[in-house]
Amino acid sequence: MPIASTDQDCLNDSVKPGTVKKRVETAIYGYVYCALTGDLAKIGITSDPDRRRRQLETASGRKLDGFESFHVYAPGAAERCLHARWDFLRTEGEWFTWGGLVYDDICSYMRTRQNRA
Repeated sequence: MPIASTDQDCLNDSVKPGTVKKRVETAIYGYVYCALTGDLAKIGITSDPDRRRRQLETASGRKLDGFESFHVYAPGAAERCLHARWDFLRTEGEWFTWGGLVYDDICSYMRTRQNRA
């Protein structure tokens, strides 16, 4: 069941119900993922988690230490919410230090919301 990005602790999404968009940032449904490599975690969105995992592994030249994805409503809004939650640990773009802590918290946070939806 998709996660609603309109939980009290997330940003309100700007996607109107019934709107069809092609970009993941503005799509009605998509995936939020968290990737872990060493002491860094990456928070992103994708329409194809398996392909994104392969891309990240190819770009880094090594297997990821962890990768989880969550099917969500308004993935762009859900991603912005998670970025804001961990902004104080941001290193560059969508990468965050203290990777294990960020990764574990995001996976736990998203699983909780997935079970509520």
